[in-house]
Amino acid sequence: MSQSPFDPTSAVEFDVRSGTVALRGSERSVLVGVDVLIRFCEAAGEEATKDFARSVGTEAGKRLADALRDGPEGATVESVVDHLGGDLAVLGLGSLSVERWANALLLVVEQSPFGPAGDVFVAGVLEGAMARGLAREATLVPLSHTDGTVRLLVTNPVTAAKVRGWLGQGQSVGQILEQLNSGG
Repeated sequence: MSQSPFDPTSAVEFDVRSGTVALRGSERSVLVGVDVLIRFCEAAGEEATKDFARSVGTEAGKRLADALRDGPEGATVESVVDHLGGDLAVLGLGSLSVERWANALLLVVEQSPFGPAGDVFVAGVLEGAMARGLAREATLVPLSHTDGTVRLLVTNPVTAAKVRGWLGQGQSVGQILEQLNSGG
């Protein structure tokens, strides 16, 4: 069975009379400026930011799970990216796509509103969405951030630690992907 594409109709409901905003499938929401959110995350620290972002992502994952009629097992990568990407766009977090580099899977967020300082937040949102929406735990490691585009490697905690080490040693994204695909 094929999945229907993401439908933004009624994705956000504004009730000006009562002063409420709601995302489809979620309770009340609050619109917050990017600068305010960045300052909040910087004050909270990396771990608290990641936890908060995963909570945001869990809500997106719930909406993803609801959209995948055949369940996560029957979903294609394209369908997941379409629905999750639509939700991220509605949240104002940018435009989602995927890149495959042999065995490496990268999620790419274009027009990320945060800059490099928000890559931890974006990674946390996507981790939470994948955990809830696909019933899959994954660790996302920001590999690069250029001109509002962040590339995040989808991996496991052990490989994530290796990749972070390689990044800390100054290895390029190309070198890292080559090592991952050669079994490094």
